[in-house]
Amino acid sequence: LAELAAVAGRMDGGPERDAAFVKAARDALRTGPRSRRGSFSGRAVAVARGVVARELRGPPGGPERAATFLQGLLPEPQEKLHLAPLHADFVRCCLLSRRHLDALPLLEQELSDFSDRKSVGLTVRDFLLFHYYGGVAFLGLRRYSEALQFFAAVLATPAQAESAITEAAWKKFLAASLILHGRHTALPKYCSKVVSRQVKKCKAYEELRVAFLERDPASLRRVVAAHQEHWEKDGNLGLIKLCASAQTRSKVKLLARAYVNLQLDVFAQKLGLPGGVPEAERLLLRMVTAGELSARIDQVRGVVTFAPQGTGAGKKGAPETLEALREGLARATAVGERVRAVNNSLSLDKKFISKSLAVSTKIDAYRSGGDSDMGPFMDFAGGVGI
Repeated sequence: LAELAAVAGRMDGGPERDAAFVKAARDALRTGPRSRRGSFSGRAVAVARGVVARELRGPPGGPERAATFLQGLLPEPQEKLHLAPLHADFVRCCLLSRRHLDALPLLEQELSDFSDRKSVGLTVRDFLLFHYYGGVAFLGLRRYSEALQFFAAVLATPAQAESAITEAAWKKFLAASLILHGRHTALPKYCSKVVSRQVKKCKAYEELRVAFLERDPASLRRVVAAHQEHWEKDGNLGLIKLCASAQTRSKVKLLARAYVNLQLDVFAQKLGLPGGVPEAERLLLRMVTAGELSARIDQVRGVVTFAPQGTGAGKKGAPETLEALREGLARATAVGERVRAVNNSLSLDKKFISKSLAVSTKIDAYRSGGDSDMGPFMDFAGGVGI
């Protein structure tokens, strides 16, 4: 395994050498001392990634072979997911092979804590890529709420430097929030300042956000056309086009809140639909069928009647709402217990106690005028209430 790991990153061999490496690596990972599923050393991870890289550049069908290979190495699905380095690689191969559904059992598992992060060799990059690829998989399945959660995990990860993964996640996060909510979902307040500064550099996406909120379809179409090469380069052109239809649906919901009855020709005019009344009827039919709206069309009078909010199809009844509330409270209680356990373990950790005492000593020295190097830290400490 050590010899295979040493040459895993060398990609200068021909097809014959690649095939020989793949065969030897498969045998070593299957029969070696670390053959138990999900239990791998850093060398085994390097060898597995070498197999994936060679399969992807090999004959057609490489992504499917790589996904099947990794699936055989990963641990069986459990109640909670203990994230490992190869999880991100598996989801990526599922995306490349268009097998989004194969990744769902993994993505739908609840994440466990990361107390064993070092023992499994998990890095921050592995964590970011797993959640980024997971968000992309949910986008492909039109499950925008779960996609936003995965992208938010990328954006909320503490950072000290800019990251291409974070920037790509932000772009998809913005587009998905516009599609799902009809508005921009702000970054969590606990995001790193580095992330907040980095997302402000995405000028094209900022223009998209402003044009979307203007509720002017013509303005949004101009922005989409002006930056089409940019969207294509990012691989987000399909998402951006969905934003245009989401803007129209968002405007329909605003009209439904403002009117009870509305002439169909006036309705189509307010939305700026080029197809007029027929297109307006098709749009209403799609939204009612999808449970986004409750409305009735009187074709004889040419009038659409909107039902009061909360009475449309797809709205949760009292039993479903109560059950969802109970599940949410149970999850919150579980998180609270985990935070309490982590806090208790930290309070007994020798390194944490020694560092805390050292910081307290420096703070006391600064307040007494004896340490001028603590100025920047004290500015921060005062801002967070230390």
